[in-house]
Amino acid sequence: ASDDSSTITDIPSEALREHHAKVLSRASVALKKQPVNERDYSTMILAASADDLNFVKDEIKKFRRQLARALEKRGNKNKVYVLGIQYFNLTEGL
Repeated sequence: ASDDSSTITDIPSEALREHHAKVLSRASVALKKQPVNERDYSTMILAASADDLNFVKDEIKKFRRQLARALEKRGNKNKVYVLGIQYFNLTEGL
């Protein structure tokens, strides 16, 4: 089974925000400590319309669910991994 920690309702949640921050922190540690052949990191910087945000969220949700279903069908599960996908506005000053 997958642990789908997403902002399903788009209602801010401090607990969920903290969960995502912890996952991102662990991702940073894994980037430095896990061998490259044991992880996958990728980044894309895209030009998009703010009007496409719901479209992007839907596409990401479809991908996550498709991947979870495909992994459920595969055999031996001997490790726990995390898949984190972020999509945020770089145009605004952070």
